[in-house]
Amino acid sequence: MKTKPTCTVNSLKCKKGAVDLALVIDESSSISHGDYYLTLLFLANLTDTMDIGPAMNQSQVALVTFSSSAKLAFNLKRPNGNKKQLRDDILNLMKTNEGTDIASGMNLATTKVFTPTGGDRSDVQNVMLVLTDGEDNTDVTSAQKAAAAKNITVYVIAIGNGK
Repeated sequence: MKTKPTCTVNSLKCKKGAVDLALVIDESSSISHGDYYLTLLFLANLTDTMDIGPAMNQSQVALVTFSSSAKLAFNLKRPNGNKKQLRDDILNLMKTNEGTDIASGMNLATTKVFTPTGGDRSDVQNVMLVLTDGEDNTDVTSAQKAAAAKNITVYVIAIGNGK
């Protein structure tokens, strides 16, 4: 059985648990450079709070970027124990400024990250965190269904101010 982090609303205290986390980041032209950097800074700070490593009680992080197509920056097997290197890898991502294909990023994470060869651990919760401005016309619904079929929990965070 996969372990999940748990929170109690009344106490507002969360119990940390291990997670295999795929960060799926929109780097399309509709994202401003300032918003892109804020997104990277948010993710670097988020991963700083995590216990990163290969042990079953630690979390692993992978990163996928997308614009007109998706690219795997690194999978879950990257050396996850070095938080400074992980932070640098996130903050040094370059923006491509092309179109937006959210489904390609989600599908790449589902098929290349959340696999044994991608470093996925069967007893650890799989989470995909998609960060996008949402300007897209691809089949995101099918990509979400494919992720759900593999028991991947998908969260979406909006980038930008909605203009």
